Amino acid sequence: MYQSHTDNNKLIIRFSSDLAAADRVVLESQDFFGRFAQGNQSDVKTVLRELLINAVEHGNRGNPDKQVECVVEYLGGERFKLEVKDEGEGFDPFQLKVDMDDPLQTRKRGYSLINQLADVVEFEDHGSRVTAFVSITRETGVDVLDEAGWKVLVPTGNLTASSAENLRKILVDLFEMDFKKFRFDLKYVEDMDSMALGVMAGFGKMMEEKTGDKALVVSNANRDLVNLFRMTRLEKVYRMEGLDEPHPIDIL
Repeated sequence: MYQSHTDNNKLIIRFSSDLAAADRVVLESQDFFGRFAQGNQSDVKTVLRELLINAVEHGNRGNPDKQVECVVEYLGGERFKLEVKDEGEGFDPFQLKVDMDDPLQTRKRGYSLINQLADVVEFEDHGSRVTAFVSITRETGVDVLDEAGWKVLVPTGNLTASSAENLRKILVDLFEMDFKKFRFDLKYVEDMDSMALGVMAGFGKMMEEKTGDKALVVSNANRDLVNLFRMTRLEKVYRMEGLDEPHPIDIL
C-alpha cells in the first residue's frame, strides 16, 4: 500500500513497511522540496531517509501489515518539518547515544546522523512518532546569459560572504574576456552583505578604469537592496532599473 497527497504546504504519505517504499517517499519528497526552496537537499533527504528506515525496520520490525505515516511540511524560508510515525511499541530515546568516533559502530548511526543534520529533533508516543526540523542550505550560483549585447548575471540566491568569492571570480573572468556591458538581475536575491557589496564596488572600479563608461545596471532589486545601494553610494556606479515603485531610503 502506498498513498500520497498534498494539502497546501504539506506532503502526506502512508505506506506499508517496506524499504523500497521508503526510497519512493524520498524521491517524491525531493520534488516537493524543490517546489519551495532552492539549495542543497542532501541534509534534509538524509534525515528523512533515516527516519523512514528506522520506522520500517525498528518501529514496525519490517512487518508489511503495519504502516508508516510521513508528513513533510514547508514552514517558510528554507525550513521543513519532517514527521514520521510508525505502529511499533516505541523505545527509549535516551538510549540512542552512540560514539560516532568508533568506525566499527554499526547500530544507532541513523539517529546520530539525524541529530547532527537536523535543527531540532522531537520524540512523542514513546518514540513511535519522531519530528525533525531541517533547513536546506542554499548555495548561491550565478547564471550568466547573453541579451542584446549585454552580459546578464542572475544570482540564484542571496549574495553574502559564502558566495562573494565565486561572484568575484566570475566577474574577473568576464572582465578579462573584454565584455563591456553588464546587467545584474537580482530577482532571486533577498539579501546582500558587505563582502558582496565590496565585490560589486570593486568591479565597478575596474570597469570605470577600463572603459570610463557606466555600462553597469542592476535590475529587479527589492526595496532593501535598493536602500543598500543608495546608502553605500553604489547607485552612482550601477544604474537601477526594473523597480515597481519609487524606493526612498528608509530612515531608521
